[in-house]
Amino acid sequence: MDVVFGKYGWRQIEHYTIGEKMNEIAKEPIEEPTNEIVVEAEVEEVVEPSTDIVKDNEQPTALTQNIFGTTNPADFVKKSQEYAKALVDVVENQKLYADIQGKKYVTFEGWQFLGSMLPTAITPQTEYTVELRDEDTGEVLGYKARVLALDVNGNQRGASESVCMYSERNWNGKDANHLMSMAQTRASSKALRMALSSIVKLAGYEPTPKEEMDGINASNSFKNTQTQTAAPTNNSGSTSEPQMDQMATEKQIDYLKVLINKNLEHEICKDVPLLASINRGEISKTKASQLIETLKGA
Repeated sequence: MDVVFGKYGWRQIEHYTIGEKMNEIAKEPIEEPTNEIVVEAEVEEVVEPSTDIVKDNEQPTALTQNIFGTTNPADFVKKSQEYAKALVDVVENQKLYADIQGKKYVTFEGWQFLGSMLPTAITPQTEYTVELRDEDTGEVLGYKARVLALDVNGNQRGASESVCMYSERNWNGKDANHLMSMAQTRASSKALRMALSSIVKLAGYEPTPKEEMDGINASNSFKNTQTQTAAPTNNSGSTSEPQMDQMATEKQIDYLKVLINKNLEHEICKDVPLLASINRGEISKTKASQLIETLKGA
């Protein structure tokens, strides 16, 4: 027979004669069906050893360079002159200054531009803004802001606090957000002044930001503010009883506020009742003159 019925069905076998041993055909293994899930072998990623030097507990480097990123005094002077010249071109073309009593005061935008174009990129960052209240009545008198001048590496180059009060002529009746914003602007410009005033001075401008001079106009002059009330004379030439001191003028009050903003650490600026009286304009001419002279000498 050519075929026989095997275990797994019909298959062909070789012919053989009687007595001859049959040459068996090698059986091919039959794969049984499996229910196992075949998972591809995961290839383990080989991490090459790094040649980088890793420093344990690495700390930020100390501030050892000036705003131009150098420690050479000659380079500092040269760079200061270069940036001063560049600042003049921008401030004059864009009118980023105010003319007060014949002197030019750079606006906050001018200070901000100067800080931004430095290689260390000094910018103001507001730390906080808080209300200033009357201790007796709880009335909100204004707002105080603290701002840090930080370079691109996070190093502090300056810091300042400044206020904006409702009693100020330009801010009376304004929204709280406007006062908070102005307090931040004043503090920002003053913080930048601490780092950049030398360059601004080289450029020919006053080293005080314009925002610190709010309330002062070209006609203001306080050179002779410390005056005493003169005793009037009668027809006989003898002096009569001195008159009561008059209330401080609006110019005196405005100038006092400017000086207070510039000397926030002075003990006068910590006298809340006195500050409240100044905000309401309820101090005498003589008292205002005394405070002005004290703060000017601080």
